[in-house]
Amino acid sequence: MDKTYTVTVTPDMEILIRELPEEEEKQLEHLKQLVGGYIETIRSPRLNTLCIVNGEGKLLDLKPNMLATTICGMLGFDVIYGNAVFCVEDGEHIKGFT
Repeated sequence: MDKTYTVTVTPDMEILIRELPEEEEKQLEHLKQLVGGYIETIRSPRLNTLCIVNGEGKLLDLKPNMLATTICGMLGFDVIYGNAVFCVEDGEHIKGFT
């Protein structure tokens, strides 16, 4: 199977490319590690992608991520705090970019 990747946008506007594990159990741990805690998914209809963030980012006083907020089309509505990981939704499964 071909390798797939996630794209992480940090609050400091760094763009990080990481390989997404094939096994679903490992994917969850991988995503939790990238966002630093419990995950929350945001659907970005503009890009037809999922944005995965730390569900407690605001409570944990993580830095605002204005780039990810803008990419998700949420500017003026809400703010993403901490890292944002972008990937693709395939039904009930998460896929990386090829």
